Amino acid sequence: MQKHVTFTASKLDGWRQLLRYVSIVAINLAVNYFGLKLCVEIFGWYPTPSKMLITLITVAISYFGQKYYSFRITKSK
Repeated sequence: MQKHVTFTASKLDGWRQLLRYVSIVAINLAVNYFGLKLCVEIFGWYPTPSKMLITLITVAISYFGQKYYSFRITKSK
């Protein structure tokens, strides 16, 4: 859905985009899990501010990963 609504100019193959999309989602899950463990268990921060910080980080990873990796627009020669 995101390919057809937001990234209409992308010329990458659909399967390649899907695999890249899934890899970005997996990275975000790992960052979320290990980031929360690090902030709460290692640094001793409160869970709510830790979750807010990790959410900001995963949003940035998701945005830039989708824009410049999953659905990048290839330039024609």
